[in-house]
This record gives sequence, structure tokens and C-alpha cells, in this order.
Amino acid sequence: RLVAAALAGAMPVRDIFEFVMAQHSRCRLHPMRMFPAVEAAMRRFLPPNAAKALSGRVRVLLTRISARPPFITGDVVDQFGTWDDVFHSLRASCHVPGLNPLPYRCRGRLYFDGLVWSSLLVPWSGEEQDLIVKVSATSAPLTDIRAPVSPMWWAFLPPPVDVLRGMFWAGYRDAATWFA
Repeated sequence: RLVAAALAGAMPVRDIFEFVMAQHSRCRLHPMRMFPAVEAAMRRFLPPNAAKALSGRVRVLLTRISARPPFITGDVVDQFGTWDDVFHSLRASCHVPGLNPLPYRCRGRLYFDGLVWSSLLVPWSGEEQDLIVKVSATSAPLTDIRAPVSPMWWAFLPPPVDVLRGMFWAGYRDAATWFA
């Protein structure tokens, strides 16, 4: 989601990656520090026109939590009214259950990230002329570009910097291959 936002918003992907790598030592053994690091990256790199640049170009998948049935549903956000709306929608998409006991409040609703939703359960269709590229960092089936299967604990305790750099370049290569 963050990479898609960076690409759609013409943000400097390499600079964002280096910023994230600079946070590694702070977050490596302290998973809760990843969320402030993500927020700092978004504050630094999301452009002032993020709402206009990303509306209709990026779809953010979220898991909505409700006190009434259906208690858990998938939401797709693809229109953004303000910079804050982009920030909080992307931040909600990083709000991992387990690391966060309470959902993230965004758009007047409660959310966790959209990881639990399969591509089969969410309406990804668009206009006939739209090119929709489904990307998964968790090797989810039915996606166009996906990372290799990684140990589950890497979501909470990231691997060493050299492994992350290799994953970055592998993803870059996979995306270039897909679009070629």
C-alpha cells in the first residue's frame, strides 16, 4: 500500500526506502516502534497534493470492525478528500492485529489492515480502461506481483538490513518484469 502510494504519487521510492532502512536499528527488536517510523515516513514523503494524486489511482484494502453485524468486513478506499485522509487511510492499512490490540480510527470507523481479505472476497474491478495490479507482500494467491514466502516473524521482527535490501531489489525486479 505504501509502495503503491509512492509510485502513484511520483514520490522518491529510493529515498523512502533509505529512510525506512535508517529506522531498522530502532525497530529491529521493538515492533511497536515500526508504527511511528511509518508515520514519520509518510509525514516526510507524502506530497501536499496526495489526495488528488492518489484518488482513483491507489486502492487501500482495510478490515473494518463494527459493533453490529457484520462485525468484520473488507473496505476498499480509493478516493481521498485531504492529505490527512490519505495519511490515516494508509496508516490504518498498516495497523496489524496482534501488534495492536485496538483498531485504528479512520473516517469515523474502526480498522485493522486488510491482510485477512483474499482477492476473491473484495471487489477489485474498475473501469474498463483501468489497469489493476494486485501486489502482495505476503505471497497471497491471485495477486499479480508477490514477495517470496518469508518467515512469519519477519512481520514483527524484521530481518537484517542486507536481507531487506535484497527483498527490495527482488520486488523492484518483479515489478519491472510484470510491466515489461
